[in-house]
Amino acid sequence: MENPTTKHFEQIMLDDGESLAKASSRVARSRIHGCRIAERTIIVAATSVSFCTAPAIDAAVVPVTSELQISDVDVSTGNVAIARDAVGDFVVAWIAPLDRGSTINTVYLRRYDAQGTPISTAVPVAGADCAASVALAMDADGDFVVAWPAACASSKSWNVEAQSYNADGTQNGSMIDVGSQSRSISVSVAMDDQGDYAVAWTNNKIVFAAFYFILEHGSVYVRAYGADGTAKTKAIEVDKSSSHLTGYGNIQAAVAMNASGDFTVAWNHTVNNSGSVLARRFNQNGQFSDPVQWVEHVHGAGTQFQFRAPSIGMDSSGDAVIAWGSEFESELRFYGASGSPVTPAFYPPIDGAGFNPLASAAVAMNNDGTALMSWAVGSYDITRPINLLYQNAGQYYAVDGTPIDAPFAIGSNAMGAVSTALDASGALAAAWIDPNGAIEAQLFSAP
Repeated sequence: MENPTTKHFEQIMLDDGESLAKASSRVARSRIHGCRIAERTIIVAATSVSFCTAPAIDAAVVPVTSELQISDVDVSTGNVAIARDAVGDFVVAWIAPLDRGSTINTVYLRRYDAQGTPISTAVPVAGADCAASVALAMDADGDFVVAWPAACASSKSWNVEAQSYNADGTQNGSMIDVGSQSRSISVSVAMDDQGDYAVAWTNNKIVFAAFYFILEHGSVYVRAYGADGTAKTKAIEVDKSSSHLTGYGNIQAAVAMNASGDFTVAWNHTVNNSGSVLARRFNQNGQFSDPVQWVEHVHGAGTQFQFRAPSIGMDSSGDAVIAWGSEFESELRFYGASGSPVTPAFYPPIDGAGFNPLASAAVAMNNDGTALMSWAVGSYDITRPINLLYQNAGQYYAVDGTPIDAPFAIGSNAMGAVSTALDASGALAAAWIDPNGAIEAQLFSAP
């Protein structure tokens, strides 16, 4: 098998008077139906720019439904999240105005069966006013939990909140106030087989801003709950040393949980153009299982290594996969249940598929260890990122990091990244926001 980090490139010569940015757009658009634009890497000469040129191929994973419209157009004002149970039933959550024309956003949920047939209409989450983003997790039986950060204009702080539900969609207890922070945009949630769950979030506090550089001090927190909503731990400060100087985004965190409730938190850390992705394991009682681990670290290598938005998946035994994005690419790394790395950090095997990994990356893993990495596909302006193509791609992996089948397209009209979830067979459910602001989803076959 070819090394997954291997990349193939060709030089593209510029037309007379053509800028590098325009060349990027020209080549990208000319390959929408062929190579489907690959990664822009370093500028190799003053008159050229590099692109991957592998031909597109057909993948074994195929859609089993059409693209399902979950919500009306012009409604989404934030991200979208999806979660799936063992038999394939799924829930989609998103952010939208409380009423048409309202300036107050809330969280909406809609439930579907394994065939993509709606079980409910779009239902607002009671008490989720002023939500900024949303996270979602589900256990094998279909119980689920939704979490969000919220800050109304009248409030001086952000509240991280959560609400759990039974498999039939009824609320399981009242809304929970997980924590209050000065500026918390990143929230993640994970659930075990008993319905216990953990919420991770960040506190990104701006201490200095000038031009587009922002000096932030970020802390990462996690808190565990029982299935009935009773707190099992206090808010645990996972890492308090994540200050960074950046114009490229906030510190973000992700959490995953095994069948017995042990959990792992991953987060990004950037200081003076040196990027890191870190992780820390906890037992079900919130006790540290390990010191902080370096998942990936690049020192002083420039803004392309300001790692972003890590994502983590975990199986029932505690095997895990962590993925993250940077300025021009996405990577992932597999770990065993003991916390020891199984693979080095590597790129998706794009050779032969033409699906280049860019700044956005996400992973999903089911209880058996089947993993799915998804990433945004597009082109970049030489001076700043511009998504020229609304396309995402996915690649399945075995628990040891071996690729399964070939990369495949997800969300042909997705505006940015997709959210993904797997059932017990490994079959995929994906959700995204389309260019018109509508929420869409699609189901795919198992590998």
